[in-house]
Amino acid sequence: MEKLQKERFTVAGRLDFTASGTGNVDAPSLNADIHLREVTLNDERVGDFDMHAATEGSLLRLDGKSNFREAIELHTSGTITLRDDFPADLKVQLTELTWTRCSEFTCVGKVTSHPRSQVK
Repeated sequence: MEKLQKERFTVAGRLDFTASGTGNVDAPSLNADIHLREVTLNDERVGDFDMHAATEGSLLRLDGKSNFREAIELHTSGTITLRDDFPADLKVQLTELTWTRCSEFTCVGKVTSHPRSQVK
């Protein structure tokens, strides 16, 4: 988070979460719900983000969805293996985010194209 909070790019908001677990170190059973609310980028409120995390054996499954204004959508999903080097298969998908809109938050200049973005 510190890396994002540079002089020209600030992030703020509130984090609420609930978590429960049973089992042991070798076979944990965990469930968590994370709610980022009132997310603000450069003093502009963009909305909320919710994520659910749950274990299935040695896999941690993640699923997240935004409730941002102006139809910008952020979806995350994937798995993290809870052993060895913690290999992960994560997907982050942004829709309806324009380069013009993105540059308003990052101060990198305006680009006129409007691509759909998906990062794997």
